[in-house]
Amino acid sequence: MSRMWYKTVVLVVALSVIAAIPVLAQPPAARPVEAAAAPAAPSAAIDVTILHTNDFHARVDEYNRNGARCTAADQTAGLCIGGSSRLHTLVEQIRAEEENVLLLDAGDQFQGTLFYNRFKANIITDTMNALGYDAMTVGNHEFDDGPAELARLIAGATFPLVSSNLNVSAEPLLDGKVKAHTVITISGEAFGIVGVTTPETENISSPGVNVVFEDPVTSLQAAVDELTDLGVDKIIALTHQGYDQDLALAEAVSGVDVIIGGHSHTFIYTPTAPLKFTPPDFPQYDPLTPAGPYPTVIEGLDGNPVLVVTAYQWGTFLGRLDVSFDAEGLVTHYDGNPIYVSTAITKSVAMETLLDEYRPAIETLIATTVGTSTVDLPISVGGVRICRVGECLMGNLVADAMLWKANEVEPGYQIAFQNGGGLRAPIISGTVTMGDVLETLPFGNAIATFELTGTHVITALENGVSRYPAQDGRFPQVSGMRYTFDPMQPANSRITHVEVLSGTEYVPLDPNAVYKVVTNDFMRRGGDHYTVFRDYAIKPYDFGPALDDALADYFKAFSPVTPQIEGRIIRLAMYDVDYEPAEITEAGTHVFTYTVSLDNDSIQPQNGWFTFTLDSRLAYISASWVPTGTFVYPTYEWAGTVPPDTALDFTLVASMTVDAGTLKLPGTIVTTTFKYNNFSSPVSTEALVTVIREKYQIFLPLVMRNG
Repeated sequence: MSRMWYKTVVLVVALSVIAAIPVLAQPPAARPVEAAAAPAAPSAAIDVTILHTNDFHARVDEYNRNGARCTAADQTAGLCIGGSSRLHTLVEQIRAEEENVLLLDAGDQFQGTLFYNRFKANIITDTMNALGYDAMTVGNHEFDDGPAELARLIAGATFPLVSSNLNVSAEPLLDGKVKAHTVITISGEAFGIVGVTTPETENISSPGVNVVFEDPVTSLQAAVDELTDLGVDKIIALTHQGYDQDLALAEAVSGVDVIIGGHSHTFIYTPTAPLKFTPPDFPQYDPLTPAGPYPTVIEGLDGNPVLVVTAYQWGTFLGRLDVSFDAEGLVTHYDGNPIYVSTAITKSVAMETLLDEYRPAIETLIATTVGTSTVDLPISVGGVRICRVGECLMGNLVADAMLWKANEVEPGYQIAFQNGGGLRAPIISGTVTMGDVLETLPFGNAIATFELTGTHVITALENGVSRYPAQDGRFPQVSGMRYTFDPMQPANSRITHVEVLSGTEYVPLDPNAVYKVVTNDFMRRGGDHYTVFRDYAIKPYDFGPALDDALADYFKAFSPVTPQIEGRIIRLAMYDVDYEPAEITEAGTHVFTYTVSLDNDSIQPQNGWFTFTLDSRLAYISASWVPTGTFVYPTYEWAGTVPPDTALDFTLVASMTVDAGTLKLPGTIVTTTFKYNNFSSPVSTEALVTVIREKYQIFLPLVMRNG
C-alpha cells in the first residue's frame, strides 16, 4: 500500500463468557436518516464501532454447531449457539460500552429456517427492528419469493434498504423503495451507506423481468460521487457479491472507506494461533480456516485504505470493526475481529418474548415425524459448503428422492439433478421431522420432468462444475448417473466421463441418446445458469410433486435411510504420484507400485486415516484390481490442516488382472479412490485420486495446487 503511514492495529475481540446483561425491551431510537438534499456540515474526527452480519438466513432462533435446529438434547448438552436473542444481548452490551455504534447487514436475511418458511418477511422485520439495524443491502435471497416479499420487508423495516446497482424503476412493487444510498448521522457526523447486489441474482433467484442489475463498479462509484459532492466523506459500502469480488471492488473505486460484504459466507479472522479458529468454549465445532485477515486492507483507486470485512454466516459471529476517522474523513486507525456468538452468551428476554409468539406454529411442524436417518447429513464441514464442491450425503439423498418420486408417478426416468445450493440445512441422525425437511428444502420447488439428449446432459454437467473450486450453488448432485471432471481444464471442457445407471450396472452415456431427466423447477427454468434445461428440454413439465413432499415421502418409505458416498462424482485429484511407465501386452495379473505424496494443498486431514479402493469405471472393462499390499504414512498430531510444507507419503502395491478380450480394446479407464475419514465425525471426507490408463500406458493429468 502506498499510504503506509496508516496504522494497522488488529486486536482479537475476546470470545468470553458473557454474564447476564440488561437488555432494552425496545429497539434504540432511530438515527437521523437524511435525504442527502443538502451538503453535510464540516467533519470532525470520530471513532465508530461497526457491528455487522451477513447471510443470516433466518437463523432467528438458536441452532446447533452444524447449523441445524437446536434440539432438546442439544440444549441439555449446552451445544446451542447463535440466534437473535444472543445477538441482541451482545449488541446491547456493545452499545452500552461505546458511544458511536452502527449495526449493518450485508444481505440474505431471507430463507433457511422454518421461521422464514412459515412467516416470511414478518419474522425478519420483527427481529431486525428489535435489534435496531441501521441499514441493510439487498441479497439475492431477498428475491426468492419475488419482488412482493422484498416489498413487504421494506414496508415493515424501520431502517433503509440500499443497493446502488439495483434498478427497480420498472417494478411497481419496488419502484422508489430501494435507494442507492442513505446518510446516517452519528454524533453530528454524516456516514454514507451505499449498497451493491450481485448481478447473479437474476440467474440464482426470482427477481422477475422488471428488475435490472447494473454493473456494481460503475453503480457504486456513481453513488459514492453523489455523496462526496454533498460533503459526505465517510462512506461504508454494504455489498452482497462475495469476498473475492469485494477485494477487486475495493481496488476499482475511490472514496470508499469500508466494505462490509456477504454472499460467499466467507470467514475472515486474525487468529491468535496459526491456521485455524476453534471457539474455545466449543471444541466440537469444526475448525474454520480464515480466508484472510480481519479486516483485509486494500488500497483503493484513490490510494487510501479500504477495510474489507465479512462475518461468515447464520449469525455464528457478530462482526466488530472499530474505526477512527480524522477531520478529513480518512481512516487513521482500525482494529477488530468477529465475535463468536457462543452458548455462553445470555439470551435477551425481550427477544425471547418476541420469538415465543412465533414458536407454536414451528413446534407443530417439528412434531411431525417423517422417518429416521442413521447418519448425519451435513451441508457444511469446517466452513466448506461441501455440497457445492463434491458429492455429499445430502445431495445423494435428495437426488434419489426426486428420481424415486418421479418414477412413482410415471416410470422410466433415468437421471436426476439437484443443485448443491438448493440444500439449505443439515439433517442430524435420528428422528427426522417435516420441519427438518422444510429447512433443508425451503424454496417450495416442484419436481420438473423432461427429456434431454446425452450431449445436453454433458452441457448441464459442464455448467455445474464450471465454477469449481468456488463453492457455487450450481454444483450438480446427481442420481442414476456418475461423472468425472478435471478441474485443471478450462470451464466447459471439464467433464471427462459420464455413465448412466442401467439396471444394476453403469454404462457410458450416449451423446445421441435421449434420456428422461428429473430436476427442480428452478433449475429447469434456467436457474443457476442451467439454460440448457430451459432451451433444450423436450416435453418439459414443471408442475410435479413438491420437492419437500418427495423427500418426506422418501423418508416414510425407506427409513431408516443410510446414504453413502458412492463415487457418483469423481474429481481428477490434485496430487503427486511417482510411477514406472508400463504397457499391458499380455493377459494375466500385472503388479504395479505407486509412491503417493499428498501435500497440504491436496488434502487436509485432521488426525484421520485413509482407506483405499480400486474400481473400474467403464462397464466394458473386464479387468479387476486388487490391493496386494499396504500403504503407510507418517502419523501426526495436529488440529486442522496438514502442517505447511508437510506431505503424507505412502507406497501402494496393487495388481490388475486383464483378460484377452480387454487387450483388444483401445484403452481402459480405472479410478483409484483414497478416502479420508475424520476421527471427530461419523461422516467421511473424501479426496478422490484418479489414475487414468489409456492405450495401456500409465499417465497422470497435470496437477493443480488447489485441493
